[in-house]
Amino acid sequence: MRDQNPKNNTGFTLIEAVIYLALFGIIFSGALAGCYAAMEAGAKNQARATMQNEIGFIAAKINWALAAAQNTQIPAPGFPLPSLLAETLDGSGATAPIVFYLDRNSLMMKIGSDEALPLNNGNIRVVDLLFENIPPAGPMPAEIKTDFKIIGLASNGAEINSGPVSVSVHFGN
Repeated sequence: MRDQNPKNNTGFTLIEAVIYLALFGIIFSGALAGCYAAMEAGAKNQARATMQNEIGFIAAKINWALAAAQNTQIPAPGFPLPSLLAETLDGSGATAPIVFYLDRNSLMMKIGSDEALPLNNGNIRVVDLLFENIPPAGPMPAEIKTDFKIIGLASNGAEINSGPVSVSVHFGN
């Protein structure tokens, strides 16, 4: 015989409530993990974009210095050096040396007697800097090859390594 008391037919049992809460917890934790992974990927992509901008900026500064150089102290072919000296003319026509070197994970540029300035920002470290003289070969002019690595720091604290970077600049002295 069926129980006619409506009080017994309403609501959830304790087992049903626990099952629903467990399912909700599983779905919520999966969604939370997905959001966290998306944020991590975004931070890494932003750091990679910053690293690419830094590489382009460093290459442009070295190209600028060598394009305007009147004289360059270049390493002997086959013997790369960790610094580069180029001499340009300043606004008054006097010779002003431009020196590139590595100082505590920053690529520094010093022009004349001015204070040396870092070319990379604080979230980027430059390591393994070498300048190499590539002599002319056939129709190809001489060039300075700059090798370095960049390590970027993402906003979440993860380090991202650019791998080896090579920048070659042709010059004619």
